[in-house]
Amino acid sequence: MQPQSVGKVAGCLGAVLGVGGTVAYIIAVACGGSCAAPTPVTAPICAACIGAYAVLGAGGIAGVVACFNYL
Repeated sequence: MQPQSVGKVAGCLGAVLGVGGTVAYIIAVACGGSCAAPTPVTAPICAACIGAYAVLGAGGIAGVVACFNYL
């Protein structure tokens, strides 16, 4: 992953989830592999990874996954 890309993902996650920059950056790095190109297999892993760091609303996962398009 490129540092600039991770920064963009973190910024997007911060806006979507309403979390601080540090938490958003941790999520971007920790969950990037499973969220960058979600498939039926990786989508639940992505949701579980993000859920471990932030509470998601019903529509939140779609916004979060969209953030990983920056990778």
